[in-house]
Amino acid sequence: MSSKHKLGALYPRPKLDAISETAIRTAAIRPAVASFVENVQRVNRLLVMPFRIVFETVLAVRAGDEMEYKHTGKLEPMTDLLDPSTQPEGWENDRAGRYHELCDLAANLSADDEGKLIDGMCPGLEWQLSATDGTPVEPWLSSAIIGAWTAIETLTGDLWEAAVNAHPHGLAKLRGDWPKGKEKGQPEGKGPLPPLVNTTPLGKVSEEKSIRLAALEDYDFNVSSVMGTLLRDSRYDFQNLKDIKRAYVQAFFENQEDVLDAILDPCLYHLSQVRHLLVHRAGIVDQKFIDSTRGVPMFAGVEIRKPLPIDGELVRDLVNPAVEKSVSLIQAVDNWLQSHSGGTP
Repeated sequence: MSSKHKLGALYPRPKLDAISETAIRTAAIRPAVASFVENVQRVNRLLVMPFRIVFETVLAVRAGDEMEYKHTGKLEPMTDLLDPSTQPEGWENDRAGRYHELCDLAANLSADDEGKLIDGMCPGLEWQLSATDGTPVEPWLSSAIIGAWTAIETLTGDLWEAAVNAHPHGLAKLRGDWPKGKEKGQPEGKGPLPPLVNTTPLGKVSEEKSIRLAALEDYDFNVSSVMGTLLRDSRYDFQNLKDIKRAYVQAFFENQEDVLDAILDPCLYHLSQVRHLLVHRAGIVDQKFIDSTRGVPMFAGVEIRKPLPIDGELVRDLVNPAVEKSVSLIQAVDNWLQSHSGGTP
C-alpha cells in the first residue's frame, strides 16, 4: 500500500529529557524552559492524536469481543450488544473494566513498542484518509508546524529576557558582534544580516528604540534585575527571526559560540518561512517563498501559486531539527550563565 502522506515519519518525536527541570542549573531560566517543554509536548500530542484514537478504538473493540465471548461463548455482530435489553448481565461493566486494563497496559509500552504500533497503524490510517482525498491531513499537519514555531518563537524571547535579567552585567550592554565569517550573509545565505543597531541616514545611532522613562519609573528606577524585560520591550521584536538573531548576537558578547550556533542555524529559518507561508499566504507558494528556500532539498519541486505539499516527512524535517536546536540553545544559555556567574543557581 502506498504511503501518500508518509505519516510514519512523524514518529518518534524529539526527546526533551536533556532540558528537564533537574537538568537546568540556572533557576532563572527554568520557567521559560518549562513553558517550551509543555508547548512542544502539546505539538507532539497533536501529531500522535490520530494514532491514539485508532489504537484506543481497537482496544475498545478488543475488550468488547473478549467480554462477549466470556458471557455468551460466541462472537455475534456488535449491533446485538448495543441494545441494553439484549446485553448479558454484567457485560457492560466487564467490558469497561477490561478496556481500562488494556489502556493501562498500553500506557506502559516502551518507546520501541509504541513505535512499532504506530508503524502498524499507518497503512490503515492512510487507507482511511485516502477515502477523503486526505482533506483532514493538511490542517492537522499545518497546525503542528505553526504550533512548533510558536513554541520556539516564545522560547527565544522568554529565554533571552530571563538570561539578561539574571546576568545584566555584560549581557545588558549589548556589545556582541556577528561571528567572524557570518558578517556578510545569513547562514542560510539569503541576504545580509540586519545591523546590530538602528542607525539614521547619517550613520548615527537612532534613539527610536530607547527605554522609556515611564518604564524606569515602573520599577522605581531599580532595574538591575529587569534589564532583560526592559530591553525586550524597547529594543527587539521577538516575533521577527532577524530581530531574534540580533538580540542573541548583541547580548552574548564572549564565549558565545554554542549560543550562536543554535540561534543562527538554518533550520529555524526554514521553519519560520513555512509558518509564514501557512499563516499569511494560506499555504500557497509565492515567488518570495521560492526565492528564500531555493536550494533546500525539502522544498525541491514546489510550484508557484500552488499549495505547499505537506506530509509527515516535511513536518519531521522542519520541526525535529528546530526543536533539537532549541534544546541546544537552552543548554548553551544555561552553560553560559553558569560559567559567568560562578555557578550561582
